[in-house]
Amino acid sequence: LVLLGTPFAFLVCLYWFIFFKAQSEVFLMLPSNNIFYDAGNNYFLFNLAFQVLFWCQTVNITYTIIDQCQNSIILLDWERPKRQDCSVSTWRTVLVANEFNRMQAKRSTSIEFSLILVGFFMTGLNQYDNAAPQPNFDNSI
Repeated sequence: LVLLGTPFAFLVCLYWFIFFKAQSEVFLMLPSNNIFYDAGNNYFLFNLAFQVLFWCQTVNITYTIIDQCQNSIILLDWERPKRQDCSVSTWRTVLVANEFNRMQAKRSTSIEFSLILVGFFMTGLNQYDNAAPQPNFDNSI
């Protein structure tokens, strides 16, 4: 459901953004959001779809976390002792386990890069007025 619902929601948002913001004359208006009636609201199905997608994704992430927590990892240290009368240090096993833990917890995205990229698009390319409910790309009426 999430694999099909997320692209659908993205395409609906893209449709409304392009056809609402790219018009030179007003021929398409956004529906008003009236909170007093639920099923009659124009945004009801869209809000319902987002809530269903959110809860399906939450269940999916919970299932993934539970599945990963049930895995067993066995670390084998094949290092031979340098002398016959001493064993391999316990610190080596601890350091190998810590390195394995660090590799698993490595973040694949950079928060700093993401914030700089958003700042570049918002202020550098003058896109900060795109969220305004006016039917053009600048904030003029």
